[in-house]
Amino acid sequence: MVNQLLLSRRLNKLREYVQLLKTIRLEARDRFVSDPLVYGNAERYLQLAIQVVLDIGNHILSDRKLKEPEEYRDVVRILGEQGILPAALAQRLLLNPKPRTLNPEP
Repeated sequence: MVNQLLLSRRLNKLREYVQLLKTIRLEARDRFVSDPLVYGNAERYLQLAIQVVLDIGNHILSDRKLKEPEEYRDVVRILGEQGILPAALAQRLLLNPKPRTLNPEP
């Protein structure tokens, strides 16, 4: 069963990260590309937001006993194939050319 409290907490974190990214987006382009505190925070909050999305996706896949993902992008692909994510959104998210594996080999 989907843990509603867990999902609620993760969604709240996602909203927080998105709001912080929106604030950072207001920075002038020159400052954004030259100030490591600004672009570093943008990078970090984007990473955290992506991780929350993947965590929620994995939780849903597990709860519905769907195929176990081998790579991070598989989470999005499976959610799209199952109609949990709109197909167009899943396709846009899958455009990342360099996927990472969930279980990297040593």
